[in-house]
Amino acid sequence: MRRLLPLLLIAMLLCGCAPAAQTPVFTATAAATTPSPTAVPSPTPAPSPTATPSPTPSPSPTLAPSPAPTPVDVFSLTILPPENPNAARPLEIPTYDGKGQTTHPKVLYFPEKWHGWRYWMVHTPYPGCHNKVENPSIVVSQDGIHWTEPEGLVNPVSGLPPTFQNSAHYSDGHLLLREDTLELWFRHNGGQDPQRNADNDGAEILRITSQDGIHWTEPEVMLAKNGRKPYLSPIVMWEEGGYTMWYSAHDGRLYRRISSDGKDWGPEEAADLAYPGYKVWHQDMISTDLGYEIVFCAKTDDGLRDNLQHQELFYAMSEDGLHFTEPVKILSYRDRGDALDNNSIYRASLVSTQEGYRLYYSAMNDRRQWHIFLSQGPSIAELTGYGAG
Repeated sequence: MRRLLPLLLIAMLLCGCAPAAQTPVFTATAAATTPSPTAVPSPTPAPSPTATPSPTPSPSPTLAPSPAPTPVDVFSLTILPPENPNAARPLEIPTYDGKGQTTHPKVLYFPEKWHGWRYWMVHTPYPGCHNKVENPSIVVSQDGIHWTEPEGLVNPVSGLPPTFQNSAHYSDGHLLLREDTLELWFRHNGGQDPQRNADNDGAEILRITSQDGIHWTEPEVMLAKNGRKPYLSPIVMWEEGGYTMWYSAHDGRLYRRISSDGKDWGPEEAADLAYPGYKVWHQDMISTDLGYEIVFCAKTDDGLRDNLQHQELFYAMSEDGLHFTEPVKILSYRDRGDALDNNSIYRASLVSTQEGYRLYYSAMNDRRQWHIFLSQGPSIAELTGYGAG
């Protein structure tokens, strides 16, 4: 449920004042599941009626209903990029192959814990860009910084694809909670043709589910393969009694499809998310009181055929999931030889908590080593890298 708007913005809107165009920074925290600590004031209650000699107590006055929050026009907001968003060091994420290199995080936050843990993450090990082990794995945390595999869980929870010897793999994991069931959606890169890289052989979207995060069902096909359509980095939300899926493609655009049951999908709709000169590649999105907030990595056509390199991270908002604000670049790879994020910033996961935002981003260095980092702050404009001075 979207939380209430910050008091200042509400006051401005109620008095008919629009946000100033020169607003230097946007600082709404927009927690997806936790109400704002500042509530919209209710109207002053009517005075109690005057007591009468009757022995019957006077009834309590009926309070007038609180006014509905005024929607925010996200297209009128100004957001500046954070000044120091790169983390000083990566998080330590255990991987089933033992190498500790991984990418493509999706993190869910549960203030009251879900089966004993506040944070649940899916990630895909990717040492040296070796896609045979790029299969969705689960880790948990109480503080969002120290991660472990929950007792009894066996990674990768997806299992291995039937043709993994041909470089087939499962990738691009995305978590959602529907009622009390954890759902993990991911891509199956088939690798049926031994002469073709699995990533260039089309894909289908699969799902597994769990009641406790430990024991998972067998994969089922949710979106069938369509030629060489890639279905990159699927985002899946359960909202208003159905599923909504967003994914990107090789043309650098974002697409949306809707389904009532997760298997029979409506037509593909192209979103207008775009940053001049860049192609959208991998993305994550959350639903908050602002509407939809998206982070996505993208790169220019810099002559490199390798889509992993020279990516940067952007942020945008939307009221309907199809029309987006002008993206703001919020994170770039560091031009420093010893930095573990000096080559590319990859898929990130945006999380909203009571304290503000947490951004878990994956990155690659020049030696093709992959790690997951953390940047956090009360607003997007105030994100600070974990451990940064």
